[in-house]
Amino acid sequence: MSMNVLGSQHTAPGADEPEMAPGRIRAEWASTYFRMRGASLMGLQESQPDQLVALDSATQHAFSFYPGTTLGYAGAPQSLMWNRSEWALVWKSSISIPFTGGWRPQPIVELQQRSTGAQVYWINVHFSARRAHQADRDKAMKILLPAITKLQKDGLPILLTGDFNEIAPAFCSVTGKTTLEAATGGSNAGGRCVLPPKARIDWVFGSQGSFSGALMDHSAQVRRTTDHHVLSARFGTG
Repeated sequence: MSMNVLGSQHTAPGADEPEMAPGRIRAEWASTYFRMRGASLMGLQESQPDQLVALDSATQHAFSFYPGTTLGYAGAPQSLMWNRSEWALVWKSSISIPFTGGWRPQPIVELQQRSTGAQVYWINVHFSARRAHQADRDKAMKILLPAITKLQKDGLPILLTGDFNEIAPAFCSVTGKTTLEAATGGSNAGGRCVLPPKARIDWVFGSQGSFSGALMDHSAQVRRTTDHHVLSARFGTG
């Protein structure tokens, strides 16, 4: 699942989304949504430290987070979240990309599924928003793609979640220059890039496996929790 949780700074008094509930409350609603969807791997964007604390409490500490606050405040908004009873952390790292005038670490982990022993790499990103930061997004993609290429050499499945703040450039770059495919479909062969139907800026990509049950959700429950759609899918390698 990829979910921009709408950072709590956006719904504070005097901020740009004052009609939305406070971040802590929306984080609790997000935890209810995770349970409803049966999600075990969630790539978060915009998550603030107070929201991570709320998510941890609301899920009764059933999930692990990376980086959380371990890489400083700049790392928290791109945190990965996984069910600790289903997945074990094998390795963790990060890449740094430009983000609205600064730099932010984007997490990379290797997880092992406890029930099968299968391993997977997982990257989660958040690219800069707005037209004024196109150069940031271009540079971020040039950093992300080599990182994926390096991971591909190990032959493990790769998952990539994120809010790319772009539609065609993100899809066409990732599917055209790596082995990853989008959970929602689309194609990129013979120099012809065809977007999935109703594509949004939030993406889930994967390689060495197949997706099923992809859902781009904008239900009432999602709308009260965040200003984004939420994308989820099942991913299997068998």
